[in-house]
Amino acid sequence: MTVAEEIVEEQLLIRQCLANDSAGWDRLYEHYQPGLLHSIRRRLRGQTHDPNVIEDLAQEVWAWLVAKHMRRLRAFDPEQGRLGSYLDLLAHYRVQQFRQEHARHKPPEALQEWQAPDHGAPAGSEDLTLEEFLRTLSPQEGRFCRERLLGRGGGGEPAQFSCKYAQKLSQRILKRWDAFNSRDRR
Repeated sequence: MTVAEEIVEEQLLIRQCLANDSAGWDRLYEHYQPGLLHSIRRRLRGQTHDPNVIEDLAQEVWAWLVAKHMRRLRAFDPEQGRLGSYLDLLAHYRVQQFRQEHARHKPPEALQEWQAPDHGAPAGSEDLTLEEFLRTLSPQEGRFCRERLLGRGGGGEPAQFSCKYAQKLSQRILKRWDAFNSRDRR
């Protein structure tokens, strides 16, 4: 198939999708999903090897494409480039957001130091001490600490916290961590 024929085929496929043709969506997904996954994996540059994270990011790109009555799919201009390149651009934006979210939810230094491998505690005791500490927190604080500060999501829907409330929770948890940690030194 020539490039011109591929472009015509792509435009036809997009029209089918805009008309809510499920067969068109299936073909579009089958054709572009492998490239989208590759693009996300490449952009993450080893930041994560978890195929679930990569798949989730790809699904979010597809969701962006169809959100608000397929606004982004309607905005695609075939004269400006190919759909694969457009999806790659959306993947770029989503990976950038992922990096920002990941950096924002990095454990605070006090907890990072405690988690460091050269902490000196016997292997396995760190998890016991951490679990003891987590049991001292309220359910909301515990969930926030696990999901946001330690990056250990519970597998369910992540809790939503406003930025201001997240800051307050972080400060409160760190104060409680310092108190808990000093208790062990007595």
